[in-house]
Amino acid sequence: MNRRSPSRPRRRRLLVALGVVGGLALVVVVFLGWQLQQTRSDLEQAQDTARSLKQSLADGNADRAGRQAGALEASASSAHDRMTQPQWRALGAVPFLGDTVDALRKVSEAADVVATRAVPPLVEIAQDFSAKAFTPSEGKVDVDAIAGLAPQVASASQGLDAAEKLLDSAAEGSLLSAVRGPVDDARSTVRSAATTASRASVASRVLPDMLQGEKKYLLVFQNNAEIRATGGLPGAWAVLDVKDGAVELGEQGSAAGLGDLARAADKLTPEELKVFDDQPATDFRDVNIIPDWPRAAELAAAIMKQEKDLDLDGVLALDPVTLGYLLKGSGGVTLAKGVPLTSENATQLLLNKVYLTFRSNEKQDAFFADAARRVFEKLISTGNGTDNVVRGLVRAGREHRVLVWSRDQQVAEALQGTAVAGELSGGRTGRTPVGVYFNDATGAKMQYYFGARSRVTGRCVDGKGNLRLTVTLKSRAPQDSSFLPESIQGPGFGADPGTMLVNTYLYGPAGGSVTNVEIDGEPTTAFPGTHQDRPLQTVTVQLDPGSTVVVTATVKVPKPADGEVELSQTPTIEQRNASSTAPAPCA
Repeated sequence: MNRRSPSRPRRRRLLVALGVVGGLALVVVVFLGWQLQQTRSDLEQAQDTARSLKQSLADGNADRAGRQAGALEASASSAHDRMTQPQWRALGAVPFLGDTVDALRKVSEAADVVATRAVPPLVEIAQDFSAKAFTPSEGKVDVDAIAGLAPQVASASQGLDAAEKLLDSAAEGSLLSAVRGPVDDARSTVRSAATTASRASVASRVLPDMLQGEKKYLLVFQNNAEIRATGGLPGAWAVLDVKDGAVELGEQGSAAGLGDLARAADKLTPEELKVFDDQPATDFRDVNIIPDWPRAAELAAAIMKQEKDLDLDGVLALDPVTLGYLLKGSGGVTLAKGVPLTSENATQLLLNKVYLTFRSNEKQDAFFADAARRVFEKLISTGNGTDNVVRGLVRAGREHRVLVWSRDQQVAEALQGTAVAGELSGGRTGRTPVGVYFNDATGAKMQYYFGARSRVTGRCVDGKGNLRLTVTLKSRAPQDSSFLPESIQGPGFGADPGTMLVNTYLYGPAGGSVTNVEIDGEPTTAFPGTHQDRPLQTVTVQLDPGSTVVVTATVKVPKPADGEVELSQTPTIEQRNASSTAPAPCA
């Protein structure tokens, strides 16, 4: 017997019911879509306000910063309140949509954390202090004012760290295209702010300890024109005498008088002797061919004790590029015979023109000493442009041009993992360190014409990371270098005039390996070794005038759980951060 079709009224009721359900579903979808758009709008508004707030804090405009902080909190709170409603928690479990909802919820929560935990102490600092706290008055720094910043800076840093962890836990791969950009922007912005706040927190804790009481520090000027692993030849030095915040420039000297010592100032490890020979302990000019500033500074202090009977509390280093950054904030100085030294000409004048102008070592040394003293007096005696001076110092630190080592164990521990510590082990824990370091092999000042860029790319093979390390070295030296004085060309040690020989050290992570070293695509002779439990290969690269050479190697990462790659490189005269990070190959 055939089943009868539903009656027409019954069918009509079913269609009406389905239409109602469909209409409600459409309303829900439209409502959720509208809320999603509102959340995105709130977050974009929060990010725009955060950028303006950052500038206000940098300008020291506390009133404007306070108003912007309120606007930021309103936008962040609106997004956070919306994304914590029950319907969004339910949608978080929906396939394809769940990752996007989860990411937006975490971004909105991170924005709320920044607005309520990180920004208020920064605004409080802007209201109570300014960069004038760092301004020397009659040659003295207000140590108490700097120490007073520590609690607020630490609070801001903790808030930004919490926000960074939230964003790092957000999904990346399967986000809707409409929100992928804002999520990536938020992650990048907060990560940068967290790094800056962390450095500021360390500085506010470390500086008072370093400036209180009576201390004696060695200031080393790294000459990038004759490159060394940490930056450049320690060509000139000066003693800084500190007494309760007052800083005076003491004895100055040239590293040439501390070369070829009769006996080693410190005992090197078997690894150090094998890789670097005994030069770091017998020649002040070579202490930093070891790419580890704490160790290089220890050796410098040991040589100073042996040769000058100086008991040092720490060793600091900076380069002429840093001086250029600092002079941009404080204004230039006038050297002997009316020679101007400015932010625009500091690198050229101190790393190249001085050798073209003065042919004798004695006159060159006198020029460097005069420049160091006049710049120091300018910085220590003036409050003009202090904000820009601090920015210049921060930039130089980020580029690994400012290095600090302290004999005080508490200060040393606080500096660990920061850019200014200059440790071979790398920066933050949880990352995979890879390093590229350079040492001149000709005794020349040809690296004024030198540039280098390093990068890593990775892939995962059988659960282990394989990195491709690529180092591009370039010479900008003139094709005809015969006009260059011997102080620039150097003794050469067998190299043709104008040609550079650069010892290049390729470091992998502990437990990994460095293999398959090639120059311009061809296998080359490299010397394997280990240093501080890290594998390395050393290769000497010849750079003819105007040439470009590409060095490549395979770096194996020991285990898939290792974090993102932290690539460190010797800074050159190029005004950029030579170091970088890359995603973990097996993430």
